[in-house]
Amino acid sequence: MKRAELITNLLCYENRANLMFATGQTRNKIDEIYDDDDLSEEFKIY
Repeated sequence: MKRAELITNLLCYENRANLMFATGQTRNKIDEIYDDDDLSEEFKIY
């Protein structure tokens, strides 16, 4: 694998992990604020 390709792949994985973390944090905050089962279901990560 070329070095540039490897670096690009690592950046993509890091961005995906950050996005998943941010989505989880957002869902937790929504649960805190509204504490609504229906709302938390919509934002659940599958």
